[in-house]
Amino acid sequence: MRARVVVLLLLLVGLAVPVSAEAQPWNERIPVGPELTPTPPVRVLFVGDSITAGRSGDTSYRYWVWRQFQDAGVRARFVGTTTGRRGGDGYALTDHGFQPWHAAKGGTTYADHLPRVRALVRHLRPDVIVLGLGFNDVKVASPARTAARARAYLDRVWAVDPDVRVVLNEVTFAARPGSSRRNVRRTRYDELLREIARSDRRVEVARVVSGPCPAWDPVVHSFDGIHPNALGELVVARHVVDALVRADVLPSYDRAGTPGYATTCAAPAA
Repeated sequence: MRARVVVLLLLLVGLAVPVSAEAQPWNERIPVGPELTPTPPVRVLFVGDSITAGRSGDTSYRYWVWRQFQDAGVRARFVGTTTGRRGGDGYALTDHGFQPWHAAKGGTTYADHLPRVRALVRHLRPDVIVLGLGFNDVKVASPARTAARARAYLDRVWAVDPDVRVVLNEVTFAARPGSSRRNVRRTRYDELLREIARSDRRVEVARVVSGPCPAWDPVVHSFDGIHPNALGELVVARHVVDALVRADVLPSYDRAGTPGYATTCAAPAA
């Protein structure tokens, strides 16, 4: 008798539960809420001369910037028009899925890049541009004129997308005969870059020369008096990363634990 009562109750409960006429397939995709939607990668465009493009056999400082994105867990996509380097195709392969795309070319100036700005921004849709130009400009142009070209570059970027953030790399010194006069010009140009950054919150300066240790030393950090050696790439990258931290693109990090820091900045043993 008790068993019949239980069965009857179960039947009544089943009748009380409405059955949908259109049952949802078991494998139908479940909507994903905004909090579960993957964050799109930060699109980073590198523009510059040979220091940004790199040379055959090196990794360029871009690789170490990429490593910092990976270590920080920030998704990034390096965009550009080429993966080419100066000096051939024997590029040193690297790990961590390094994306070698960029829009830099050795020996170039603002005059070479200004006509391409709008098209690059329209087609590559960068969130951040790392701009390393001016080293070759000041060979023939004044620091003020070169800084005016930097401003023109920014204006053309923001005419297409006013939300793009820009890191302006300080130009490095050279250690070659006859470089001292040009180095004075480069120092002044770097000062003008910092003035540009102070006037617009979308701009940060990678203080490769004027920043804290490690600061650029062409005798120590280049293989030919101009172009970064393996240690020089780390130095440039550290200051680009610091600028990206200030721009809220990357989170803060432990500088003392990064490659190259101990080599160049560790206090001497007592």
